[in-house]
Amino acid sequence: MTHLKNSTLPITGMTCVNCALRIETTMPALPGVSEAVVDFATEKLTISFDPEVTSEKELIASVRRIGYGVATGRLDLPVTGLQDSADALKLEKILTRQEGVLDRQQRRLPERHVGRCRRQPAQLHREQQ
Repeated sequence: MTHLKNSTLPITGMTCVNCALRIETTMPALPGVSEAVVDFATEKLTISFDPEVTSEKELIASVRRIGYGVATGRLDLPVTGLQDSADALKLEKILTRQEGVLDRQQRRLPERHVGRCRRQPAQLHREQQ
């Protein structure tokens, strides 16, 4: 049996309970999604899915396709000590595997790299505590 992953996504653009119901009924029809519950009051979607079939990034894209948004944040990380592109590639792979990282981008500045991650706000908040 496949291990299901639970994720909570902050939803934007809902104006009524029917908006929440639309998301709640549409998301379980996606491959790999077993359950979706939207709390209109807190504007959060709690979803259970098979990470081998779909990803959080695909779920977010699905929410956007039906007309709503998912709030994300950006985190800039100054990185020192990278020697070459192989080190940068290792860093990208590590960042991609982290919980809540949706995408990453790097740019090289004199004497350092800057890694940029787009993450779910809940993960940003947890790490700042």
